[in-house]
Formats: sequence, C-alpha cells, structure tokens
Amino acid sequence: MASAVWDAHCAPGAPALVIGASDVIRSFDRCARPADRAPTVVSNRGLAGIDGTLATAVGVGIGLGGPVRAVVGDLTAVHDGLGLLHGVHETAPDVQALVLDDEGGAIFSRLEHARTAEPAMFARWFTTPQAVDLGALAAAVGAVHRVVDGAVELARLLAEPVRGCSLVEVPLLG
Repeated sequence: MASAVWDAHCAPGAPALVIGASDVIRSFDRCARPADRAPTVVSNRGLAGIDGTLATAVGVGIGLGGPVRAVVGDLTAVHDGLGLLHGVHETAPDVQALVLDDEGGAIFSRLEHARTAEPAMFARWFTTPQAVDLGALAAAVGAVHRVVDGAVELARLLAEPVRGCSLVEVPLLG
C-alpha cells in the first residue's frame, strides 16, 4: 500500500503528501525509492506523535493552495479526526485522509512490550483497539466517507484528483 501511494505521488501533478507517525512512516521508509520527480512530503515526528497530523494536512493544503493526501493509522484518525473540521466562513481545503485501519496500535506487537506484558494489559495500554465508526466521524466533520478494499480499488482512488474533504478507510485486517 505504501509503495502504491508513494509511486502515485511521484507523478507530475500529484497532491502533496502528509505521512502519519508510527507504522505508517515506517512503511514509507521501507518502500520509498528515488524517482524522477520528488513528491512534496510532510511528516510530524518527535514530540507530536499522532496528534495534529490531520490538522497539519489541512494547514499544508491551505499553505500550498493545493490538494493534500494524508496517510494515517486508525488511531491517528480517531485522535485527530476533528482536525478536518473547518469553520463555516473558511474555505475547505482539498484534503483526503487515507486511514489505514489495523484495529489499533499494531506497531507495539513487534516491540518488547508484546513479549513481556500480560495480554489484557498489553491490549489495554499499548494496542488500544478502538470501535469508532469512521463513516460517522467523516459525517461529523463534513467529509465524504469511502471504504477502499484491495489494491485495485486503491489504484483507482490514487488516480482520482483530491477534491473536497474526504476520509477513506483502508481495512488492513480480515
């Protein structure tokens, strides 16, 4: 998935790309390769963690005056979904939030915590699975909601222009 998004953003006229923290940035780090055209990429790292990523995407869209695709995990979408909200007197930037849904903080399953913590405690304090209806979240912020399942649908989505505000779910499990 990260390879497909990266390749699409190396094309001329591609929207700016905001890459979320945690597993998302690690996936891009593993698959991003040099291309004839370098994409415009922004990522919050360090102290910010997952907070503020979607708000950053909105700010990048306003600042650049062009479309932005943000690729984030489901916990980022849950914690920062209201960052897509804009005031009634504000022009909504063209921002698409591509939400990679792995049902929580899957990155921790590869860290030492998974081997040492009792399973219930590990789930509660590290993977923190959520039961948020991302379609309802999208509706609350006035975004179009869509579910993309599989590589073919993702390729179609990446070929479409980013217009308006949208939240796109990409289920990674099951």
